Amino acid sequence: MAAKDGIRFRELAKQAGISQSYLSELRTGRKKPTPQVIARLAHAMNVPVSMLEKRIGDHAA
Repeated sequence: MAAKDGIRFRELAKQAGISQSYLSELRTGRKKPTPQVIARLAHAMNVPVSMLEKRIGDHAA
């Protein structure tokens, strides 16, 4: 399962045009994404931008 998650993680970073390390920092909250990165991630994940914005807001609270 970890290998499968790693492939998804790597593919998401690639599709969003960001590095895996930057995606990891976003995921752990060490970095805050720009609106452009949020939009690219939402597009790569096929979800509305507002959904990611809400999750990021919930994570920061």
